Amino acid sequence: MRNHLVQLVRDHLVDFPDNLQTKKSSRYEYCPIPRIHYERLHDEIFCHNYYLKNLCDEEFPDWPIHEPLSVFRACIQRWRDLQQNEGTEAPAFDDAKALLGLKDNANETELREAYCKAARKYHPDKVSP
Repeated sequence: MRNHLVQLVRDHLVDFPDNLQTKKSSRYEYCPIPRIHYERLHDEIFCHNYYLKNLCDEEFPDWPIHEPLSVFRACIQRWRDLQQNEGTEAPAFDDAKALLGLKDNANETELREAYCKAARKYHPDKVSP
């Protein structure tokens, strides 16, 4: 891939490096290089110094992710959905209130207390009398 990049830069600069050696005062007229495309990295995302596929392969070797880009997009979409719903009570909160026998106007503190009480009561390590 590095050779590919070097070749594209050379093609872009054409004969300027050669002219520079003969005419030291030559000026390069800036012209942006076209976007460089690597076919092997077509469906990759560069993510915190790793390509996403390599990150998935290294961090989760026993859990092969065949489509890391799809997983990443799904995670981002889920995060966006959660951001949109922020500030509104999630349906799970209402379900938890009903399951724990709390009133509809119960706050988060009451929900936590009821959950802890139920967790202590139904914990599998608790010895039955």
